[in-house]
Amino acid sequence: MNHTPKTDAASAAGAARAPGAWARSTAFGVFLSDILQPASPTSAGASRPSGGRSASVYTIGVAARLVHMHPQTLRKYDREELVSPSRTGGMQRLYSDEDLERLRIIGRLVDGLGLNHGGVTLVLGIARRLTALELRRVIEYLSQEDA
Repeated sequence: MNHTPKTDAASAAGAARAPGAWARSTAFGVFLSDILQPASPTSAGASRPSGGRSASVYTIGVAARLVHMHPQTLRKYDREELVSPSRTGGMQRLYSDEDLERLRIIGRLVDGLGLNHGGVTLVLGIARRLTALELRRVIEYLSQEDA
């Protein structure tokens, strides 16, 4: 019987979730701003059209390959409402470039910091609120400039 040690991505991801993963992650320079930083367009796997929402959509199999996740993981994140892909008339999931970027961020939170569903939801919610707060501050600033 052949007994070889596991060296696949799943065992590596499990190691990242070991107790103290948060301390080790921050000790190695993995900070929240690094994780939430969008990937460069070249690493996104597809070019983004200038302005507006992306025109590209990907089926679950293609999307899973582009973000280096299993299709079942994408289904799980959809069920957990971490990502909301559009649907065809036949209910097939279609992932946009924005959905892919969100999946990459979720992957960095789960694999890089070892966060669970609750932690990912909390971090994404905080990031959304901070973005909204910054937008409000810019609008207030511009309104004061016009007055």
